[in-house]
Amino acid sequence: MYTVFDSHLLRLPNKTEEMIDLVCEHGIAGVGVDLRLLDDERAALETARKVWDHDLGWGILRTPVDFYAAKVTDEIFDDAVETFRRHCGVAEKMGVRYCYNHVWSSSDERGYKENFAWHVRRIQRVSRVANEHGIRYGLEFLGPHELRNRYRHEFVHTINGVLALADAAGGKAGFLFDTYHWYCEGARMDDLYFALQHVDRMCGFHVNDGILGRTREEQKDFERAMPLTTGVIDSKKPYKLFEKYGYVGPVVCEPTEPCITNAQDMTLEACVKMFADAYRRLEA
Repeated sequence: MYTVFDSHLLRLPNKTEEMIDLVCEHGIAGVGVDLRLLDDERAALETARKVWDHDLGWGILRTPVDFYAAKVTDEIFDDAVETFRRHCGVAEKMGVRYCYNHVWSSSDERGYKENFAWHVRRIQRVSRVANEHGIRYGLEFLGPHELRNRYRHEFVHTINGVLALADAAGGKAGFLFDTYHWYCEGARMDDLYFALQHVDRMCGFHVNDGILGRTREEQKDFERAMPLTTGVIDSKKPYKLFEKYGYVGPVVCEPTEPCITNAQDMTLEACVKMFADAYRRLEA
C-alpha cells in the first residue's frame, strides 16, 4: 500500500511536474493521474519519466465521464468509452494500474432489477477496456443516506452490492473502499472483513473523516474532513487491516468541503504537507 497526493481532489490547477519534488520531500509515495495528460501521449510519457525517476507511483485513474450517471445517455456513453480506450492506452504506457467509478445508490429512471441489468451492461464494456490495458478497474459504493433517498428507487450502497454487480458483469471489475461511505453505511465490521477477503480485487482506498456534530444519517456526501481530524471516523482501523491483509495499491486522502475551499488559499506545499500529516497519523 502506498500513499498518494492527488491535487484534483482539492481542485488545484497545478501540473504533475510541479508536485514531484514536494511529494518526495514530504514522504508521499505517489501522485494523482492528471487527465489532461492523457490526450497528449508525448507529454504524458515525458511526465511519466520524471515520476519514474523519482521512484513514485501513480494514483487512481478517473473515467472521462461518470459512466453510471442518469444524464449519460447511450450515445454519450459510447463516445466516452472510446475516449476511455484512448486514455487507457496512454495510461498503460505511463505505468498507471488502477481506475474506478462510483455507482449511484438511487435512481429516478429505473427500479432495482432494471437498474442492475443496465449497470451490468455498462460495467462489462468499461471493465473490458481497462482489463485489455492491464488496468484494474473498480466500483465505489456510496453510503450517505441523502444519496440513497435522493431518488425514488434505492440501489446498491454496500461493498456486497458493488461486487455483486462486478460478478454479474463477468468478474473483471473489483471495488474501491472509502472510509466515509463505509461509515455512512454503518461502519459494519462484517462489511470490512468481507472487503478484506477480496483484497486482491481492490483498486483504491480513500481515507477521510466525517463532520462533527452530525449523526451518521445527517452526514452529507460533499462535506468531509481530512482523516483523523474530527474523530467521527476511525480510518486507522481499516487502514491497518488493509495493510495487514496485503493490499498493495494506492491510498488517497479524499476530503471535500470545507477542505477544497480552504485549499484555494493555501500554497501547494501546504496542501502536500496536509496530506503527509494525515498519512503519518494513520501510520502512528
